Amino acid sequence: MTGSVAWQEAYAELVRFVARDPDVVIAEASVSIPEASRPGFYELFDRTRFSFLAGFDELLLQAEALSRRYRATEAEVSERLKLRSVGMSPALQVFLHDPKQGLARGLFDPLFNLLSGRLTLEEFERGAADRVRRDFAELFRLGFEKLVEMALVRALEPDLLLRVPVHEPTSKEIIKRSDVPQPVPIPVESADMVLTHDPYPILAVPEIIVRSAAVGRYVGLGTEFRGAFWSASNPSPRREWLEVEEPSGFSAKLILVYVGDDPEEIALLADRDRICRPDLIVECRDGSAGEPHDLANATRHQAALRPRLGTFVLCPCPAAPEVNPIVDRLRQF
Repeated sequence: MTGSVAWQEAYAELVRFVARDPDVVIAEASVSIPEASRPGFYELFDRTRFSFLAGFDELLLQAEALSRRYRATEAEVSERLKLRSVGMSPALQVFLHDPKQGLARGLFDPLFNLLSGRLTLEEFERGAADRVRRDFAELFRLGFEKLVEMALVRALEPDLLLRVPVHEPTSKEIIKRSDVPQPVPIPVESADMVLTHDPYPILAVPEIIVRSAAVGRYVGLGTEFRGAFWSASNPSPRREWLEVEEPSGFSAKLILVYVGDDPEEIALLADRDRICRPDLIVECRDGSAGEPHDLANATRHQAALRPRLGTFVLCPCPAAPEVNPIVDRLRQF
């Protein structure tokens, strides 16, 4: 791996710093870094992590290109909708706004394990390299999905953002799931766009609902579909509902798109027993080895969910994702 000498030199300097400061203790049984020593320690600690990442130039270039496109698109959407915040998982948030820092996060514990003697230098290099590649693959996949989602919102020319305020269940409610159907919350106007999901949702709802000037109707977007744990008492009678045996088996790379005359019509994506038939599916491919040739998932999703306007498959490319054809298709509905 290129850059191994540079990172080992940075690591050697970190080891010398620890050896010179008797108040810094990093051992298998305990770690103690006094407040006065922390600035110097973490400067060298971070330098070591970033030096290690220098051996992954190709991944960093891809990540930085994705980051630039995402940040520019998010800024345009935020300005148009006067957003107060755009929220997502902390790991993805850091990766999309500072890719190097995002990938360095995964090296924090391994580097401490190396310093404490839990890992040898060879074990650290091997394990840390695997961690960087694994984190990149997952974060790039999720980041590309969010770029597509944000680009689609921009192309919809939104003038209003709504969210569906689903109750977050307590641990007791999760353990003792009630069979009493739950009402679908009414969408409310929001200045905060939240692109993340409760791992135990009472009901699955769109991440985003916007009033679209480009389509002339409301459009809802749902991603990372995992199903829901409760039944809904009032699913919209204007929608078609499909029984799905294993909703959690659907690929997390899907963006399900819904169009409605009012936001209440598209406020529910799925409950425990059924899923709302989407108007359109966007499937995001991350370009990993062999993936472009694997159309089995797209075919399966098309057959199971029967989107009225079909499926679009998007892959990363040097240009920004082309979402205008998707908006054109939605106008036909």
